[in-house]
Amino acid sequence: MAQSQVQVNVTLPTGLHDQVKQAVLERGARAGRPITVREFYSDAVRSLTRRIDAGEDIIFAAHPPGGVKQLAIRLEPDAGALVQRFRTVTTLSSFISTAVRHYLQEDNECRTTRP
Repeated sequence: MAQSQVQVNVTLPTGLHDQVKQAVLERGARAGRPITVREFYSDAVRSLTRRIDAGEDIIFAAHPPGGVKQLAIRLEPDAGALVQRFRTVTTLSSFISTAVRHYLQEDNECRTTRP
């Protein structure tokens, strides 16, 4: 039986989804197993939520004018529920975009600090 998923429609800065796809390929190669885009977006949401819950101040950046792409992304159900917790704080698109940017930065930091 296929795992259920949640679809959300967002606008992301142009090129951000391409960065996600590249990170998915790199993570899959490091993990020795395929990583899905859905997994990446869901992990990014979980990571940002943990940081917020730990009391970290997060600034949700606005998208650049005219430099956005509309996407329908899929999240794992628990990540979809986490996003809903913050719907009164910022827009869905801004939350997802911020989560992805932070997660890409974390991933990059991990790769550069490993021996």
